[in-house]
Amino acid sequence: MGEKIKSKLGLAILMLAAFWVMPKYAFAAFTINVEPYRGGSELVFTVRPGTTAEPREVKIKINTDVNKRYEVKQVIVDVVDNGRGDRIPWRNFSLYGLRGTNTYGTFHVAADAPVGVVSSIDRLYTSAANGPAESGLILVYILNLPSETPAGTYRGRIKFILNSLEGGQNQAYDFLNFVVNVGTEPTPEVKPLIEIATATGAKTIRLNSKEEKRQSEDILVKINGSFKNQFTINQLVIKPLISNEGNQLDYKAINIQTQEVDKAEGISKQPLSERSLTIYKSDVNGQADNEFIITYSLGDLSQAKAGRYTSTIQYYYTELGKHTPLGTLELEVENERIFDLVITAQDQKGMIEFRDLKPRDLPKTSEVIIEVKSNIGKQYQVSQNVLSDLTDKEGNVIPAKYFKLRMEDIDTKGTLKFLQAEEVKKGDTVLFISDNKGSGDKFKLIYELTCPKDLKAGDYSTRITYSLLEI
Repeated sequence: MGEKIKSKLGLAILMLAAFWVMPKYAFAAFTINVEPYRGGSELVFTVRPGTTAEPREVKIKINTDVNKRYEVKQVIVDVVDNGRGDRIPWRNFSLYGLRGTNTYGTFHVAADAPVGVVSSIDRLYTSAANGPAESGLILVYILNLPSETPAGTYRGRIKFILNSLEGGQNQAYDFLNFVVNVGTEPTPEVKPLIEIATATGAKTIRLNSKEEKRQSEDILVKINGSFKNQFTINQLVIKPLISNEGNQLDYKAINIQTQEVDKAEGISKQPLSERSLTIYKSDVNGQADNEFIITYSLGDLSQAKAGRYTSTIQYYYTELGKHTPLGTLELEVENERIFDLVITAQDQKGMIEFRDLKPRDLPKTSEVIIEVKSNIGKQYQVSQNVLSDLTDKEGNVIPAKYFKLRMEDIDTKGTLKFLQAEEVKKGDTVLFISDNKGSGDKFKLIYELTCPKDLKAGDYSTRITYSLLEI
């Protein structure tokens, strides 16, 4: 059974108060992210044969909430070569670790430790006992280039593996590309013609329904070169947004627009599409802005189930009918869990009153609106618990047969249990069952009190608790 959310309703002069527990809808986080401090998404060395390249730093971030001790390893995936048979041996690379202010575990990297000499798998780091997240792990790579290395561009790749050390199947990984520009003179760093990146340089666009600051994110586009012809920048969501549970998020739940566009044509705010979208178009002569912003924001998630949805966006530009890739960014949408019970009494002050009752008074009624907000996609029920009979301060009791309940729908999708007036019984009573989809819903409770002939005049009250429960 799931979580309970309770609200207390007092009859007569008792104030209505709602209490609920909103447990976090938690997915286990266990990820590793490896990013160079400079050079975009690649670790770039520019060096002459027989010399030592300027050291390059890499930052490792571990995000985990599984509370298990873990390790980080590096694995050589691809040799460093130029595609023509020439190689730079991995033993000419060395590394050492720097400990940040929030590093709790053990670095296993000695000063100037060779890369891949003893083994193709090197343990870099072991966490503290409770496996805390880390954002202060820094590796510094050094390259001593052999003097006989031919000029050219060399590429290799290392895989970083995050492993749990206390059982389970928890594992994550990330890759780091190494690029070595070898020349007789240092080769200046060449910027891409068009750069697309998040403001932080991360590889993922992250949106979150609960955190206001994360309900939108800006992507910066820089145009470093010039064009002679009209060109467009396009994006394509290359796979559906799917959650860990296999649910699919409608593209309409996310909006896109371009901003800070002066010299060309951007895209007005509109939903994402499974088709390619032109997000920017230069003028007919290729004139364009030096930079502009793409904003991704959350739209209507009211019909979406809770979960973490992921996909990949591919960017490319088109000139004279030729499509040129610009890279990809991951898209992650966290639709936080909602399981909420809202109670509204007839009296705007939050009170239901049966005051100053007298024998033979006309029947009294008091209404309560029950609303359930839910995106968990599971069936649920709403119940009430009546703790006592209607009683005044002197202990006089109104028999239960004079106190009744009936219900009315308000575009209700689920099933109401009291369409006809019935006695309000002490103890737990199921009032409502949702539809099979667990849709959010709304309905009305109408409490009816008939004053008996032998009623002792006064104010009468009881206490009622409402509960929301998964079934």
